[in-house]
Amino acid sequence: MRIDLHVHTTAGSADSSIKAPRLAEHARAAGLDGLAVTEHFRAWDDFEVVQLRAETGLNLLAGVEWSTDAGHILVFGLPRYDTRVRRVAELRELVLAAGGFMILAHPFRHFFDPPPARRWIVGEGPATMSAAACARLPVFGLVDELEVQNGNCTPRENAFAAEVAAVLGMRGTGGSDAHYGEDIGRCHTRFEREVCDLPALLAELRARRFRAIGPPIA
Repeated sequence: MRIDLHVHTTAGSADSSIKAPRLAEHARAAGLDGLAVTEHFRAWDDFEVVQLRAETGLNLLAGVEWSTDAGHILVFGLPRYDTRVRRVAELRELVLAAGGFMILAHPFRHFFDPPPARRWIVGEGPATMSAAACARLPVFGLVDELEVQNGNCTPRENAFAAEVAAVLGMRGTGGSDAHYGEDIGRCHTRFEREVCDLPALLAELRARRFRAIGPPIA
């Protein structure tokens, strides 16, 4: 099954233009078998998911893109977003207790071309840390997977994320990070077995029966 694990809508992400009722249309146009809404700062509740599934026939899953002191993390299995939880170590405790799953989103965005606001972290020029050195950073021990194909990252950033994931023994996931309908499915995750609800998604992620699919070659 082809599932986009990283999509934003106007129902929970102020920077998105995607209307929730049109998700099914965009997913079918992209040839997807389903998608996950991962809003900023809130999680869809069960009623919203069930209602949109019934109205559109879309295989819809819900997570959240959590803002932490170590970057953005896609979280599946927590029922709500808590604005008080900002430290990734604290979030990890909550997710483990709930039986959830954490994916570090776009881990190397702007790693090689940092904007001025981030140059104090990586220096004035492109980052020079190797994949092996990056893999030793503490954040990678606090997540379950890395997003290695992100629709809003450069090919170089995605390739480096995949290299770090390989060092860590992770498979890596894919998601479009879509904020516009035409971007849905640009990157996605291909699962070996059927994934039609959250328990199945969690089971297949834990079993590592998936692989990341990148954007089509122009």
